[in-house]
Amino acid sequence: MTSKFSWISFIPLAVAAVFFKFVNLMYVDSGSSAVFGLSPLWCEYISLFCIAGIFLLTILFCVLDRTISPYYAVRRNFGAAIFGLLLAALFAYDGCTRVFEMVQTGRYEVLPLIEIAFTILAAVSFVVLGLSHFTRKTSGRYSLLFLLPALMCAVRLVSIFITFTTISVTTADVSLLIAYIFSTLFLFNYAVMLSLTEAKNAVKWCFIYGFPAVAALFAYGISNIYFNFNYDEIFANVGLFEIVLLGVYIFSFMVELTAFSKPRDMVVIKDGDEEEEEYKEIDPEKEKELPPIITGLDEEDEIPDDKQSMYLTTADTSDYIYKETPISDELNGDLGYIDANASVVDDYITEKNDEYDVTAEKTVDDGAYNSRLDEIDKLILEISEDEFQ
Repeated sequence: MTSKFSWISFIPLAVAAVFFKFVNLMYVDSGSSAVFGLSPLWCEYISLFCIAGIFLLTILFCVLDRTISPYYAVRRNFGAAIFGLLLAALFAYDGCTRVFEMVQTGRYEVLPLIEIAFTILAAVSFVVLGLSHFTRKTSGRYSLLFLLPALMCAVRLVSIFITFTTISVTTADVSLLIAYIFSTLFLFNYAVMLSLTEAKNAVKWCFIYGFPAVAALFAYGISNIYFNFNYDEIFANVGLFEIVLLGVYIFSFMVELTAFSKPRDMVVIKDGDEEEEEYKEIDPEKEKELPPIITGLDEEDEIPDDKQSMYLTTADTSDYIYKETPISDELNGDLGYIDANASVVDDYITEKNDEYDVTAEKTVDDGAYNSRLDEIDKLILEISEDEFQ
């Protein structure tokens, strides 16, 4: 599974992205060169190039991967659970605080209201996600709930883009925009994967978008917490901590996904009677004993009970031990059998018995005959008689 090799490109390039973003903010107000003879603006560009490099190399590793399963069920991940619950608390506090500020100022705008609503809903979603990491239980019924964080990031992305239209391009921090782009794409595919929704390969897309999202979130969040921390009002830094915690949450899940993702031939998705699907991993020791895919009959394909034991009329019987002989006028119509003296009997496997009179009436003693049957034969005989009565 070459998708897991994405860590080879992610680790050095993510460190480089954070470093050059850190240098950019350190020398942003100075006109001199920052490091290696590069200006602060070029350090910003290099940081973005590192994030783009992670994205492109991860795509390459995932394209070469032909064995990873497109389905994954969450494992017990205490790190992701704790960070998810902390992230839910920050989103809830951020949303409620902005509601109070809007009521106090009396300024009601559509886009901020939508952003506040999705921030509060995302807090609820991360509570469910955090608990699911504790219990290892997810369900397709919560697909919409899992999608709320992606919608929140999408709304914030639009809000940041509108803000950039009112300021100079040179002063705009594009790294925040890039961070929310990759976060939105990752969280969308993350929701698809958790709900076990049928998709081309949501696991690969989580690798492709997850690693650059972590690098972008860390590069922006860590550097801004260090240089732009508000010591006068501590709770004004909630937005920066949200970005860093979101990166930590995605990072902890990427570790889990890398450690526990399985090849496609070791994962079975079985459709149940309910809307949700059952996920099951095959024990490697019992892999040969189980079929790679478990499917069920659709309603239109189900065989009626009264047809369960019937052969199809189109069945090929060329290998059966019999030879079809056309019925001629030698057939005795009154008795319903072929005359023993007829020539057609030469084609049968059995030999002709001249001493047997085919016209003789049945004189077998039923009592003597039954005495020679064992218990199983008697039972078969009774069932046959009841069936034909």
